[in-house]
Amino acid sequence: MPIDTWFPLAIARETICPSDDLLGTMQQHVLAWRGDVFANPSGESAWTGDVNGVAAIHEHPDFAWLRQQVEAQVIQYCQQIGFDTDALELMIQRAWPIVSEPGQS
Repeated sequence: MPIDTWFPLAIARETICPSDDLLGTMQQHVLAWRGDVFANPSGESAWTGDVNGVAAIHEHPDFAWLRQQVEAQVIQYCQQIGFDTDALELMIQRAWPIVSEPGQS
């Protein structure tokens, strides 16, 4: 039986660290967006912005640094796996925060 591998997967990892001030600002926004909702839909599940109406943080000015870092990493990734990045037009469709309390998944 022939087996086709249609979807090879290449995963990149990179740690990016904002300044303490910017990190604090971003965290304040996320906690304000979360408000009093600590989980979705049960106490076992972390709060996720995508199901709570917060799915475009990449458009918020206080998240511009993070967006720029992600964009730079995506370009580097595409170059490393052989894409002609001059022929690509990349865009972020959605980006959301996740707040996980102890014991949540």
